[in-house]
Amino acid sequence: MMSLYTGQGESSIDKTAHSFKRRSRLPKNQSNIWQIKSGFILSYTYLEDGTVVALGLWGPGDKIGTIFSKVEPYDMECLTDVELLIGIENDENQLTETLFKHLQQAQELMIIRTHKKVEIILFKLLVWLSKKFGSEVNDHNLSGSLIDMRLTHEDLAAIVGSTRVTITRVMGQLEQEGLINRLSLNRIMVKEEETWYYEI
Repeated sequence: MMSLYTGQGESSIDKTAHSFKRRSRLPKNQSNIWQIKSGFILSYTYLEDGTVVALGLWGPGDKIGTIFSKVEPYDMECLTDVELLIGIENDENQLTETLFKHLQQAQELMIIRTHKKVEIILFKLLVWLSKKFGSEVNDHNLSGSLIDMRLTHEDLAAIVGSTRVTITRVMGQLEQEGLINRLSLNRIMVKEEETWYYEI
């Protein structure tokens, strides 16, 4: 893995925004660090049988790139329309902070996926997403944290290590139990006052 730190004491960022459409993949350039200006990205690998394994979920402010991983293959797919900036880490403290965030997220996702029941794994994932990327909504009909990442059931299946059919069933179950609301365009509302239900 090449060094990200040049010792110049500051970060070099190209302020020109690079736009990518939903479901497009980012170019694989070992020297690029992408800083997300807007939108959401899924980083993943896949097994020999084609099974997709999610490695991370990233949003505005996050820095990503193939340079942060030794996993092969390593892909980054836009879950929404995305705007990115290209930068080089010249500050050791900022580099350490970025690497720490990658490590922290990997640990958080590992803990979530360690639960035995898909229902618990999926709900804990949705709560995690709502806390990391959600926006609070309070009106007469809906209240909670809105996950506006356009995640399909196939995306969720890849993240939790399940199947699309199972995710569809469990999402219906969670909605029936009043823990979530499914909105248009694959948006999900997590009712945070009910999250204690799966904390036991």
